[in-house]
Amino acid sequence: SFLHNSPFFASAPTSGSWRESRGLSRTRPHSSALGGLQPLILGHKGAPQVAPENTLASLRVALELGADGVEFDVRPCRSGELVVIHDESVDRTTNGRGRVSSLSLSQLKALDAGSWFHPRFEGERIPTLEVALEVASSASLIDIELKVDVRRRRAHIGRRALGIVAERGLLDRVLFSSFDPFVLWHLRHLDPRVRTGLLLAPRRQAAWMRAWRMGETSFDVLCPHHQMLNPEFVGRARANGYGLLVWTISEPAEMRRLAQLGIDGLITDRPDLALRVLREEAS
Repeated sequence: SFLHNSPFFASAPTSGSWRESRGLSRTRPHSSALGGLQPLILGHKGAPQVAPENTLASLRVALELGADGVEFDVRPCRSGELVVIHDESVDRTTNGRGRVSSLSLSQLKALDAGSWFHPRFEGERIPTLEVALEVASSASLIDIELKVDVRRRRAHIGRRALGIVAERGLLDRVLFSSFDPFVLWHLRHLDPRVRTGLLLAPRRQAAWMRAWRMGETSFDVLCPHHQMLNPEFVGRARANGYGLLVWTISEPAEMRRLAQLGIDGLITDRPDLALRVLREEAS
């Protein structure tokens, strides 16, 4: 396939162990039980099987279930603040309607982001990035996916997210990921300490190819969909110094397959299940 033969891999600088070079040593208490070669487990939007996605409740539950870290999505609202929500609109995950980019922070804060999932989560709100980082501050790794709907806002999203993370002293524990390579490029130029991960999907290769043509290969991590992973893909990524953080895995058999391929981390809707499977795999 295109991905396995892409010169993007061949043109990237080679580096040592991703964990060593990026300071991703495991610090959560359970992690030693997994063994040093086991992948990090990140809760996708928190723990969306147990609590409403991308809420503070969901982030807390993911860490309580034993995840090493969390992945969540951020996008700007009308008034410029970064809020934690996956979709362009609030329709699916709140009791409101409308595009996030058309609503102010005060309007978003008035919405109920929990009742759609279960009545006991009534009153959960759409978090700001600042509050989400407070809840996730104990995580070994926080993957912030930057959602870019309007290209002219790339610089704003990157600058604002970087400022919030740096202000809290969390740069060493945050990975900024995006399907948009140029927001990641902008971040890297704002601060060379930033760690970036390029999201890859089987049918979304155009942005990746544009980035390669422009010589933009300074990502630390590739974040491919799990169906893209095979030994050749992993080998090429490793040969060129990329870490591998794979999404979104919920089936035990696929968790085992990816662990055996030697990935660095997996993003899952079921962090509790992943922890159990990887412990069994390591024993």
